[in-house]
Amino acid sequence: LCASGVYTQAMIQSMTARTMLRNFAIVAGRGSTGLRLFRPVTPGMTLHGTVEVVAVEPRSEAQSLVTITSRLDSDGDRIMEQTGQLVALRSAT
Repeated sequence: LCASGVYTQAMIQSMTARTMLRNFAIVAGRGSTGLRLFRPVTPGMTLHGTVEVVAVEPRSEAQSLVTITSRLDSDGDRIMEQTGQLVALRSAT
């Protein structure tokens, strides 16, 4: 018994949205690339997610293209890694 890759991807996206992305003024998602599933998620695993902002590229006075990499691990073993891009409003500072 194990979680499907789509369910595993949904878990990390949900964790990312509830913690980090709520602090961004997101205009739109640009897409995901490089989804890698290294091992299945099985009952009893404790999962830990991390998100790294890889790049922020200004696109206009108002918007930036933000590239993030999400990782899901269990007991030091990589479960999943994915890179995605989103368009966010730039801060006034």
